[in-house]
Amino acid sequence: ARPTAVWISPSGYGFEERRADGWQPLTDDRFAAHDWPEGTQAVVDDRTIPVRIVFDPMGTTVSPVEISLRAAEAASIVHLAASGELKIDE
Repeated sequence: ARPTAVWISPSGYGFEERRADGWQPLTDDRFAAHDWPEGTQAVVDDRTIPVRIVFDPMGTTVSPVEISLRAAEAASIVHLAASGELKIDE
């Protein structure tokens, strides 16, 4: 029942939860920080990264988010609705 977040940086991504002492990494292996594969570029709503996308305890966000991932000849766009629903276009 805590706010959680995913952070996205030029080098990778990871998950955190909000505690009394601030944002702390999630310790479950499923949510461990990961580096992007070599050559991968991430763009979040045309914002400069790093960014933190915060989810409330119900799994919703303040506003929709679009995450573009590009690597070599492949590209995907992750659409995150404010409701927390994900859709991936490849």
